[in-house]
Amino acid sequence: MSHWRTLIESDVLRFVDINRDWAVQIVKVGKGKVVGAGGKSNGRAMLYFKDWPKPLACGSTVLSVVAGMHGTDTREWLGRFVTIFPDPTVTYGRDRVGGVRVRPAQPSDEAQKKDAELAAQAAAARAKAEQSGKGAA
Repeated sequence: MSHWRTLIESDVLRFVDINRDWAVQIVKVGKGKVVGAGGKSNGRAMLYFKDWPKPLACGSTVLSVVAGMHGTDTREWLGRFVTIFPDPTVTYGRDRVGGVRVRPAQPSDEAQKKDAELAAQAAAARAKAEQSGKGAA
């Protein structure tokens, strides 16, 4: 059964978008905005992962974990792997909203390889579906 939050579109990765730990490779670090309930916009750091369609909007907790593994210079994060996982206990204000966290340890080489292959397959399937949709228009 799908979580009700999967019915709401989002431009960023959410805990309901992943169902397990994933070893992901950081390909870009930048700034962005997340629009929340009532149209309120919040500035966030964004981590982009190889072959993933959405970035992860990060607060200081996630950024501190990544910095603890890969240093404080975000340019040094590019090409590095982290393990993301869904955490339904994350709160925003007083509300439990769920979130995506980063484990404070480097993922194994095996996990990096396996998850990179799965992400590449999913990216290829998304590209094929997009091409099919454009051809039908």
